Amino acid sequence: MVDADTIDVAGERVRLGNVDAPEREQSCRRADGRRDRCGRTATRALRNRIGGGSVTCRIGSRGGGSRALGTCCAGGVNLNGWLVERGHAPAFRRYSMQ
Repeated sequence: MVDADTIDVAGERVRLGNVDAPEREQSCRRADGRRDRCGRTATRALRNRIGGGSVTCRIGSRGGGSRALGTCCAGGVNLNGWLVERGHAPAFRRYSMQ
């Protein structure tokens, strides 16, 4: 796992499409003004969600540098949507595969 929206699957680096999770070392400002280590939190949450299970990805397109953009699932759960639903990443239409 690279960070919360980029994972290595079967030897290929895949950027999760439609989401823009914070980078692993990125911090965010909370509503109360305090800083939060949101990048580490999001990365840890995704790592825990995947656990030791397998991940499958459907590559929808290729971004800059031929980076694969895809929708990935683990244990029957769409990881892209899971990140958004849990508040770890906003939906990001720039990488939309529709």
